[in-house]
Amino acid sequence: EDVQLLVKWMQKKNSSLSHVTLSGVLMGRIIEELFLRKILSDSERENIRSVYIRSHPYYVNFANGASSDLESKLSLWAKFVNFKPSDGSHFEFSCLMKGVNNPHDANIGLLANKFFDDLLTVFENNENEYSNIFFTNLFPKVHNPDFIIEKIGLLMEQIRNTESYANLKNLLEEKLHYAKICKSLQKFC
Repeated sequence: EDVQLLVKWMQKKNSSLSHVTLSGVLMGRIIEELFLRKILSDSERENIRSVYIRSHPYYVNFANGASSDLESKLSLWAKFVNFKPSDGSHFEFSCLMKGVNNPHDANIGLLANKFFDDLLTVFENNENEYSNIFFTNLFPKVHNPDFIIEKIGLLMEQIRNTESYANLKNLLEEKLHYAKICKSLQKFC
């Protein structure tokens, strides 16, 4: 019901919210949630795609990533890991990654494991800019700090004595710190 109110607000058909301006940022967040959570029917999402996002490259790619089934996501994942500029720009890949990395997807655990399995390959075979895009957009959005702490620990052990992974070490240390904070806060929930 709340989602329908937001959709009607986007369509300027919600009289109770007609006096409230819908900013581009807020509309973007609504669109992202509609595609990530898949709370509308396929036809309703397609209507939003055709009316609101058809000419916006970020949302087109984001929606494509978020709407993908597991087979398509795994195909996209292979392209993410084996990046070739001929497959698309960093911007296009970034948008797709954000859609694929959906915390509401039943397959998020599989993709979280793939992230850690493929991370060193990405950092070995790509420049820092793309590696950072991969890391930032595909870092698992799982709410299990123990999983994150364990996976980061294993990776840190692998790269501990190497100079070539300085950027990755910094990124992992930041995420590890955050995961430890989350774990310590769990006892209060």
